[in-house]
Amino acid sequence: MAPPPTKPRAIDVFSGCGGLTTGLKTAGFNVIAAIEIAEKARATYKLNHPEAILAGDDVRTVSATALLRRLNLRKGSLELLAGCPPCQGFSTIRRRNRIAPASDARNDLIDDFARLAVGLKPKLIMMENVPGLQEYEKFMTFITTLEALGYQIAYKILNVA
Repeated sequence: MAPPPTKPRAIDVFSGCGGLTTGLKTAGFNVIAAIEIAEKARATYKLNHPEAILAGDDVRTVSATALLRRLNLRKGSLELLAGCPPCQGFSTIRRRNRIAPASDARNDLIDDFARLAVGLKPKLIMMENVPGLQEYEKFMTFITTLEALGYQIAYKILNVA
């Protein structure tokens, strides 16, 4: 008899308290690590998902090479890199308040998500954000970066309310 198939592995970036991790686990993934900067969210994440490694706090300082080593992975072997970068700088409320998106430093975190994708070369990449993200150059740069690595890109706006 063949051994049971192993669950596909995932890393949750910008994990917060673990909502996406919960969804990924429900969908059959083994979330092996998470990255989150907010201390209270990290503590809550660890309570919600004690089996996952908190592999870093500030995504800007997480090295893909060090992450691969720590998780005993090879580049290209991870099944899913998932993340929900901060959306405040891309949201429509920012436009209503007439605040320039370029003034929100959190917008640059999408570049770090792309950097991890380049360094880890997962089989799949999933990113969740607000609809307004697609209007920004950062999003197009993200797509171009992934396409240059050979990824096929599909994105759409979903109403999950």
